[in-house]
Amino acid sequence: MRSRKKKWADPFILAHPDLFPSAKGLELVPPSSLEIGCGKGGFLLQMAAKQPGSYLAIEKDHSVAAVAGKKALNAELKNVCLFPGDFDELAIAFLEEGYRFHRIYLNFPDPWPKLRHHKRRLAEASRLQTMARLLEEGGEIRFKTDNADLFAYSLEQAALAKLKVLRQDDDYQLSDDDALTEYEAQFREFGIPIHYLILSKEEK
Repeated sequence: MRSRKKKWADPFILAHPDLFPSAKGLELVPPSSLEIGCGKGGFLLQMAAKQPGSYLAIEKDHSVAAVAGKKALNAELKNVCLFPGDFDELAIAFLEEGYRFHRIYLNFPDPWPKLRHHKRRLAEASRLQTMARLLEEGGEIRFKTDNADLFAYSLEQAALAKLKVLRQDDDYQLSDDDALTEYEAQFREFGIPIHYLILSKEEK
C-alpha cells in the first residue's frame, strides 16, 4: 500500500543530518546491520534498542522514512541511520565507501506479483549478489515473507546468485535475536505462516 506524501517529511529529513546522513564517511560500529525497506521502523528500532552495533536502513518512500526517523529520534537511539532512496543506487555508494555488514535484513519486501515486474523484486539474483558483496566474512542475509510464491522465487534466485542456504523455514517462529515488523504482527495474529531464509556467501 502506497503511503500518502507527508509535507513535513523532507524538511524533517534535512533538519536531522545525524539521523539521515550522507552515505559517505560513516564510522560504523560493529556488528553493523542493514535493513532494506525498513517501512515505519518497527523492526529496526527494536533491534537497535536490544543489540549493539550500527543499524542502517534504506527506505525508498521519503514520507515513510521520515516516520521511522521521528520514532528513532523520540526513542533517543544513537545507533540508527536512515537513507531515503533506492537500494540499487545506495548499494553502489556503500560499496565505494567499503561498508560491510554482519547482517542484511529483507523483511516482507514488495512481492511484485506480476511476471513482468519480477525484475523489480529485491530478492532478484543480481541484487542478492550485490547484497553478498556488502556482507563481511561470515555475514548473513535474513529474509522473511508471508508470500509463498516470492519465497520460492527467492530460493531460485539465491541459487543463481551462488548463495548458500543456512536455514529454510516455512513456518518460522520468532527467535530471540529477531524482532517483529508491523506487517508480521498482523500476519501472525491471523495465523498466516511466515517463510524464513538465511543466506550466506559460499566459502572460498
